[in-house]
Amino acid sequence: MGNSLSCGVCNDGKLPVFAGFKCDTSETSPAMPDRKEVLVAYQDLLTKRGVTTAASDQLCRMETVECQWQHVCLANAGTSAKIVPKEVVDQLMALQYRRSLILDNLVLLRHFIARCSTAWIQSFVDNHGLESLQLFLPQPSTPALEFNVSRDHAILQVFWRLCHFYSALEGLSRPESSDCVLSLCLCLSTRHVAIKIKASQILRLISLASVHGSQAVDAAFRDMDRMTRIVHVVSVLLEEPAAPQLHEEVFCLVNTLLEASSFWLREQLGQSESFMTLVEQFASDPATTIGYQAKLCLEQLLQPSSISHSLHRLLSKAKQAHAEDALLKIVQVLMDTASNELAWNQVALQLATPPPVFPLSPRSKTPRAQSARSIQALEHPTYSKYFKMLQVKVSEDLVRQRMIADGVDASVLATPHATIQVQTYDEEDLPRDQAKPQNESATRGFLSEMHTIQVLSVAAKLPFPLAELPKMLETGDLTVLTRHVVDKLLVFLAIPTGDEKQAIQSASETTTDAERAVKAVLSLAQPLTCWQIFWQFPTHMQEIHEKCQAVLSTCGEINQCQELAQALQILAHPDHSATVNWKLFAEDAAALHDMSKFQALATIIRDAKPKLTQFGSKLRHLPKAAAACSGDLHALLAEQHTKIQYVVAQRHVLNTTPWTSFLASAQFELRLRDNELSKTFARLEETVARCFGARPFPRERFFPFVHHLSLALTTPEKNHRLHISTCF
Repeated sequence: MGNSLSCGVCNDGKLPVFAGFKCDTSETSPAMPDRKEVLVAYQDLLTKRGVTTAASDQLCRMETVECQWQHVCLANAGTSAKIVPKEVVDQLMALQYRRSLILDNLVLLRHFIARCSTAWIQSFVDNHGLESLQLFLPQPSTPALEFNVSRDHAILQVFWRLCHFYSALEGLSRPESSDCVLSLCLCLSTRHVAIKIKASQILRLISLASVHGSQAVDAAFRDMDRMTRIVHVVSVLLEEPAAPQLHEEVFCLVNTLLEASSFWLREQLGQSESFMTLVEQFASDPATTIGYQAKLCLEQLLQPSSISHSLHRLLSKAKQAHAEDALLKIVQVLMDTASNELAWNQVALQLATPPPVFPLSPRSKTPRAQSARSIQALEHPTYSKYFKMLQVKVSEDLVRQRMIADGVDASVLATPHATIQVQTYDEEDLPRDQAKPQNESATRGFLSEMHTIQVLSVAAKLPFPLAELPKMLETGDLTVLTRHVVDKLLVFLAIPTGDEKQAIQSASETTTDAERAVKAVLSLAQPLTCWQIFWQFPTHMQEIHEKCQAVLSTCGEINQCQELAQALQILAHPDHSATVNWKLFAEDAAALHDMSKFQALATIIRDAKPKLTQFGSKLRHLPKAAAACSGDLHALLAEQHTKIQYVVAQRHVLNTTPWTSFLASAQFELRLRDNELSKTFARLEETVARCFGARPFPRERFFPFVHHLSLALTTPEKNHRLHISTCF
């Protein structure tokens, strides 16, 4: 089709630049010498690559002697492949669209980096190599639920190899790599302990590499704090159960930043009583490594603020108030009127003295009156975030699992417009904020603070200003309106609530950049939806084709499997009619979830003919066929028909390119899939009739029945634990 995306991948799944490169894992490495010799060779390698002493010492601490020897051997082996860094960067940019090939190519890249020269790494960094790798890390606009554990682990291994080069560590400390460091910080919010440990180690190496490195990590923590309080993130890391290595790495990272005079981090952590209590608990046993690091952290947090810190805060306050000129005049007057240090000492004394703390007014003991009101589940504060996940294309299964893990009723997803009663306080009993201006909506805007941050974060990732979006849609340039860009544009529609979007649309003018961005995208929602269909259509067509092929392949295997036919004949014997209730399996879907019934069938077959227990090994495509659903296939194909009709209806607002060729090829593709689906189900009906004869058996339960029967035959009853999520 005209819109198929090509990233130049070889037949074996490798990127073209790695076509002649092999990991050579089969070759045996030289015998590992004594530990001291390995350490010396490893330190010499790091020195040759320009790594600073502090970072080198930590790498020696973090890596085992076996890993150190592997680094040395790979570096000595080198590589004969002539690979241009710019080509690697360009092909990595396109690799993000081929998700099934990402992991294998990241493994190749990791092995290649271990053999590279310092000059190659420097060129890779200069050609925006770090920015290309950042595409595979968690993004600020991506919900934590969507973080891919396998991909995150693979890309962190690539960054770990890069940390063995000073040029890469120095590149990560540059301002243009701030997004990359922020994505590394987001890895601390994943649920996998190994990823958290590796991310902590990489961030610490960046901080130790140079002064700019610690500043880059500190700035990334500040950006992360705008999305999730950094004190909460660090506390969750330290509260991770049975993870002593993670606790040690987190304390080491925090201590490194505090030693580098991270005043902001000291203030954020030191003002949290719960965090200080947590650190004190770890520091109660200073004999252990974790206790020692916790004690160092506690000592730094309890140190009084220095004069330089106070002056730094004064300058920050002056910048926020746009009073830098006034502050400069005050300093100049002090310098002119006092030749000695008396004036400066007085200023320092005033700054070092903490401001008086006034006690809070006692809370009113009179309970406020409550009233109940009904709102839709889609707008309910408890459930709205889960519906937003669905809007940004998180699969319903993942959202449902997240709701179950959070202790929230997952059945609400099926009824988004159902009304739910919530308790609210009467308006006259709500506390009044006397300092709030009357025109607050005019100054603050319609978007919440969190939604404003999210919208601006997404807007910063776009390759062009939003003001040029109408022109981009009119030209229809596929190199600009890529799938990645279109997905980000549609995120603007998923972030605000329904009320916020309605208020922005009805407002005569918007006051903030975030609102203007949302309003611009809302006005172009219809053509953007067409572009989303444009990019997603080939994927859905390929999905339908692959599932049909799995069904056809399974039918062919079943027709040739004599063992299955014999097993079904045994179960069909009249002597077993009391045990084998065919009507139950055919009419009651719950029977397919009851493995005890399949164990009873397996016992009959084992007793009659034990050699039939392994027939499932001949049905290689059966698991894929059992995981599909005939109803879903029909619905998916019908949905694609509806989407293409939607594009046809919007044809008047779309340009000729590329929509004329797209609609023609889409109609042809839909006809192919219609014919393929009809032939697939006809073949399935023949297979079911051949296996069951005159006994009626629904086709949607045929593959699950055969699959569970094969599992019951090969798995002892006491060890069998099967949970079925979908069925054909």
